[in-house]
Amino acid sequence: MGGVLAAITVPVIWAIWLTATRAGVTGGLSALDAGLLRFVIPAVVLLPVAWKSLPAYREAGLLRCLLIVWGAGAPFFMIAATGMKQVPMADIGSLMPGTMPIFVMILAALVDRRLPSIAKLMGVALVLGGVLLFLAPSLIGGGQWQGQVTVMSAACCWAVYTLAYRNSGLSPWAAAALISSVSGVLFLGAAVHWGSHLLEVPTQTLLWQLAIQGVLTGLVSLAVYGVAVARLGAGASLYGALTPAIAALLAIPVLGEYPSVMAWLGLGLITLGVIFAVRPQAVRT
Repeated sequence: MGGVLAAITVPVIWAIWLTATRAGVTGGLSALDAGLLRFVIPAVVLLPVAWKSLPAYREAGLLRCLLIVWGAGAPFFMIAATGMKQVPMADIGSLMPGTMPIFVMILAALVDRRLPSIAKLMGVALVLGGVLLFLAPSLIGGGQWQGQVTVMSAACCWAVYTLAYRNSGLSPWAAAALISSVSGVLFLGAAVHWGSHLLEVPTQTLLWQLAIQGVLTGLVSLAVYGVAVARLGAGASLYGALTPAIAALLAIPVLGEYPSVMAWLGLGLITLGVIFAVRPQAVRT
């Protein structure tokens, strides 16, 4: 799969995951149970990959592996799921993937000790403008800022994962196996200690959540995102800012949540910013 195709596929999967997770955690599914569905099945499937990748993990180093798990594993998931309970889908879709490129740019500039290109800076500026416009009604009205900060914290976690994975030397599947294995063990331990209510979840809900959390997101998205980062570098994260528009459209039939006119204007700015920033000369590293 080409880097650009992989990068375009990622926001579609993310939008589906965001919508499904919000529907789950606001519909009776606990964050712990959602995490079990998200990581345990991929952990079992990818266990042979994790075993074969042990030398690669040692080569990458303990700190880098921990940052990868923190940024895309159990800690990220719990932070994101907590935020999703507190704010509507419009805020989630805008703040999480919309601010992720900004965090990546800041962290990359600190790590690489060089400023991004003018094209990337202008693209990120448009994305930031779109995010602010998207959230203007909530900010003016003093809305659910705690949930908004939580969602942005999850975006920062994913930016850490992006930078940690970038030069790790791990293959996309090795990284996915690492994230799923460690996170699966953490969620299983938490379920043993605090208990799980998965058996009380309706079968239909359980099956479609399992398909989206465990298969589409747990197996497919991590590997596809890994391909995008390997081919395009940290600039791959900019494509993720397309997620708000996709998530907003999905929220209409699935959650019955309709974005405001201000939100649509913000989505337009975000999309324009991504298109501007990911032009070929902007993503070469």
